[in-house]
Amino acid sequence: MSADPGEPRSTPPPSPPATAAPAPPPVLPTRVAGPLFALLLSAFLLTASPRPDTYDGVVRLELARALVTRHALDIPPVQFAHLPYTWPARDGKHYPCSSGLGHSLLLAALLALAGLPYGMHLANALSPLLMALGLLAFHGVQEAAGVPRRRAVAVTLIAAFTTPIWVYSRSWFEVAIEVAALNSALLCLLRAFPLAPPAALGAPPAPTPTPTPARRAALALAALAYGFALLTRVSSALALPGLALCALALRRRADAGVRNGALRGLARDAALVAPILALPVALLLAYNYLRFGDPWTHYHPEFQRLAFAGDRLRGLAGLLFSPWKSLFLFAPALLLALPGWRALSGRAPAVALAAGVTAAAYLFFYSGVGFWHGDRAWGPRYLVWLVPWLCLPLGFVEPLWRPGFPRAAAALLLGASAVVQFSGVSLWCIRFQNRVELVEGRAPFFVADTTNFAAYFRVAEGPIPDAVARVPGDWRQAFRFVPGPPAPELDDVWVREERGPLPADLVERHLRSDELYNVPFVWWVVLLRHETWPGATGAALVGLVAGLVAAAAILAQRLRHSP
Repeated sequence: MSADPGEPRSTPPPSPPATAAPAPPPVLPTRVAGPLFALLLSAFLLTASPRPDTYDGVVRLELARALVTRHALDIPPVQFAHLPYTWPARDGKHYPCSSGLGHSLLLAALLALAGLPYGMHLANALSPLLMALGLLAFHGVQEAAGVPRRRAVAVTLIAAFTTPIWVYSRSWFEVAIEVAALNSALLCLLRAFPLAPPAALGAPPAPTPTPTPARRAALALAALAYGFALLTRVSSALALPGLALCALALRRRADAGVRNGALRGLARDAALVAPILALPVALLLAYNYLRFGDPWTHYHPEFQRLAFAGDRLRGLAGLLFSPWKSLFLFAPALLLALPGWRALSGRAPAVALAAGVTAAAYLFFYSGVGFWHGDRAWGPRYLVWLVPWLCLPLGFVEPLWRPGFPRAAAALLLGASAVVQFSGVSLWCIRFQNRVELVEGRAPFFVADTTNFAAYFRVAEGPIPDAVARVPGDWRQAFRFVPGPPAPELDDVWVREERGPLPADLVERHLRSDELYNVPFVWWVVLLRHETWPGATGAALVGLVAGLVAAAAILAQRLRHSP
């Protein structure tokens, strides 16, 4: 019997359309990543050094050459083998004793790819490359924390060119690797548990679901990046509490409403991360045993003695307030970031935890180290890699991004800071400590500060006034400089019992030769006296300048319509 045509026909409700699993967020989800990286890399390469400019760098290069040519971890005794940079072990061989393996492994890869004759030139590009990658990851961290795109780019450029980050982009210290590895680790954590864009700046974010394979891949990458930082510099262990708390906070948001979800998820994450971290830790312990006969001895015994011989209050005062080593004086952007910490904690508490806890751990540890100043370096070198993380709140300081007096005053401060950093980049930034130590007998190298602490608070004698005042004369001398054999080494200075003032003419010959041999890449081209590739070097300069201009133009065009 058919239904009454006047009776409404009931139809089943339509089934909801099938939805695909959400796509994993890209690691760097902006159109500005390419030009921003090209701009940073071009600028850093233009001011890079054509040769290693620290004893640490030469030792790491020797180890890389040994890995490539002899497949060995020992290095031939070099001209400064009596310094605490190498260690004669029980087997009679010399081993590096002031760092881990990471830097040399990267250098060995470059040497193997480029060949030993030309690998040196690529090796000198390693620090600029790593610093540019690290700052690109820092930009990604800002966007993941909810900083608008224009502000994120501006803060990245502030960190790059108004702080010691710029100076250390040309240095063979481990700062570039720490910036690259630890920023990448934090970025990957934020990509494993991304936060949805807030309705308004400063509003609490909501968790965004991420497919399990993508989340596990991001966590694995975070572990790899952190493990490499640990393999390079053992003090990267100080960043583990901050990163672990960040991961826990992100897990709690992702598993909100699930009973014990965060703990169970964290256990699963730890089961994934632990085996990945086990390999670099095992390599590091085996390397320590090979060098020192003890897996827990990582530095030269004298270094480890100094690590627990400092006055913590003195070290903290020096790192924060002294004109020679103040973190805020060498990176004034951190002062401008202070008002933004509250907003950062509200918008991205996990990021604030990672930055704040890690900064506190580094300050607490290094303020108690006898060699807290890390002298013969530009500013507080043990804390320099923290600068990007401490700049994170800048994007939330609203007065800085609106026209008015605060913004103009901040621009003047940052402009002056950029001039200071350029004075440290334009020639070898360690020249100040060389002259202070060799000529004036102040702030002796590798000595725990017990008698010379007051010197670090003499403003007029500090490195910043010295650098700014000496730059014009250094440039004039650079144009008269002809590369040639270096002046006689002052080896007796490093081993003599008394480190009093030396004859000024001998010291000036040594310093002038060493400083000007370390002029930046761009100066070699201007002088047209590069010792190896005069034609290719000029072509490289033209390419870098063109790349810098093109990257800046593309970046500006893509930011024009960005928030």
